Amino acid sequence: AKGMLHAKGQLASQGASAQELSDNLSLDLNVDLKNAAIRLPFNSRSELELDSVSTHVTGTPQKIRLGQLQARLYGGTLSGTSVVQQAQGLLGAEVAFDNISLQPLVDAFSSDVMLTGQLNGQAKLTTRMNEFDRFPANTQLVGSFRIMHGVVGKVDLVQAASNPLTHENKGGKTRFDELSGLLSMDGSGYHLRRLKISSGAVNATGKLDISPQLKLNGSLDTYLKGTATLVSIPLAVAGTVRDPVLYPSGSVLAGAAVGTALLGPGLGTALGIQVGKLLHKLFGRDNEKTKPEDKNKKEQHRTPAK
Repeated sequence: AKGMLHAKGQLASQGASAQELSDNLSLDLNVDLKNAAIRLPFNSRSELELDSVSTHVTGTPQKIRLGQLQARLYGGTLSGTSVVQQAQGLLGAEVAFDNISLQPLVDAFSSDVMLTGQLNGQAKLTTRMNEFDRFPANTQLVGSFRIMHGVVGKVDLVQAASNPLTHENKGGKTRFDELSGLLSMDGSGYHLRRLKISSGAVNATGKLDISPQLKLNGSLDTYLKGTATLVSIPLAVAGTVRDPVLYPSGSVLAGAAVGTALLGPGLGTALGIQVGKLLHKLFGRDNEKTKPEDKNKKEQHRTPAK
């Protein structure tokens, strides 16, 4: 870590020996940090840059509380409280973040993800400080987020929803007006629920799991705007963070093919998709992510249910 640190306050203690003085030490400090750069202990690519941090530090060396925590970073702010328990090696925090520019923050952790926009939300987390090499297994986190006016790279929802009979869709990008959802993190990876994506061309809802090995397993219901009939296209999400893949479920592909054969493209395809979607809900798996020809591979992709 580096930066300019300024602290003002009181240190107090009492005791008849050096050990008692150390054990009874108490803190009451106002701390300010300017132009700081912190390298996080796990696999970050670059330092986390902080324009400023201020907090009121109280407690003892065994249990330190950071109250009135305020930080400015990447064009936005972070606020909240944190508690550090030295004996247990635990750090807990409750924070809210407003209008943080995502791309430089994402770049600090991975070159495989393209995600831009202004991040807002809140989170509560507990992490074991002496086990950062096990991240994310050392951390429990729950929170909610809302990203405004951004781009998701390596996936094109409009292309995938516009071509329901295409077996795979890779590459491209999706511009959105708003992307929101719930996020949790634990030893089994990252879990996004109640996902909502809204843009000028397509809306989508769904869920996504990301394993510690960065494999994807999820589903999205996409609604393409500007069509004669508003038809939802259920898409499976698979692949990896580096190489994501979108494609319709097997039952939806079959329904669309039958509808096209009976009634022709257009209305037949749309009706077939709706029938296939119904069959998928009745008989398919909520986390279906393999194509019909890959059924023998289902077990190796399955993520523990949450």
